[in-house]
Amino acid sequence: QERVIIREKPGIAPQLTANHLLHKSVFMELSDLGLPLVKLKEIPVIVNLDEEHAEAYQAFHRELYNTCRDMQQELGTAAWSRFNPATLNYADQPHLGQEVEFRNKDGSLLTAVSAPAFSKDYFTSKEEKLVELVQKELAEDRGCLIFTNYTGFYQTNERIQKVLHRHGISSEILDTKTTPLKRFEWLEEQERKGTKVLIMNMSLVQVGLDIINWPTIIYWQLNDDINTIRQSSRRGWRLGQSRECRVYFLVSEGTQQFNQFRRLMNRR
Repeated sequence: QERVIIREKPGIAPQLTANHLLHKSVFMELSDLGLPLVKLKEIPVIVNLDEEHAEAYQAFHRELYNTCRDMQQELGTAAWSRFNPATLNYADQPHLGQEVEFRNKDGSLLTAVSAPAFSKDYFTSKEEKLVELVQKELAEDRGCLIFTNYTGFYQTNERIQKVLHRHGISSEILDTKTTPLKRFEWLEEQERKGTKVLIMNMSLVQVGLDIINWPTIIYWQLNDDINTIRQSSRRGWRLGQSRECRVYFLVSEGTQQFNQFRRLMNRR
C-alpha cells in the first residue's frame, strides 16, 4: 500500500481572497501613487547574427520547424516541446550545437535534427553588443543586472561571465543555490564589495527585492511569462532610486527570440 504524506504549507484559502479581500482591494502601479520617481527607459537593442551564424541558424530553424510539423500527427503537441529551447539557445550559444530527437511512446527514435557546434572561442555579435552595452554603462558608473532564462544545463550565466571576463569586466553570478532568504544578504554583500555587474536568472529576483544600486537591466534572454518580465524589470525602479533606470532588451534579429520579443511586447 502506498504511503501518502500530507504537508501543510503557509497560505490562505482562495475563498478568503474571493469572498473577503478582492472587493476591498485596489490594484495600483508604482507610478499611480503620485510620488516622485526617476525616469524609466525601455530600450530594444536588435542585433543581426554574423553571416556564418545566421546561415547555420536559419538552416536549423527551418529543418526543425518542418520536422516538428511532420511529427505532430504522431506525437501531438509534444512534437514542439523542444522547438523554442533549441532555437533560442542556438541563436545565443552556437558553441553548444543542438541535437533534437523525436521518440515515440515506447522510446524508439523516429528522427533527429541537429545543428553544428561552433568553436567555444567564437563570440556572437550579440555577445559583442552585450560587452559594448556593459562597458558604456560602467563608464557612467552604473551597476548592471544581466537577466537570463535558460540556466542550469545550458550554463548561460557562466558563458556570459566568461565573455565579460575576456573583455576585462568582472561579474558575480546569483544562482539557485542561494535560498530566497539569503538573496537579500547576497545582494548586500555585492554592494559592500562594489560589484558592478550581476548575472542571474530573472526568476530569482522577480518579486520581493529592491535592487537600487544596479539601475541598468539588460535582458540577455526573455521569458514567455509577461508577468515575470514586468516584475523583474522593475527591480531598480523603486522608491528611493535616484538614478535614471534603463532596461535593455537584447534581441537577435531573424530568430525565434525576435518572434518571442514581438509577442511579449504586444501583451504589454
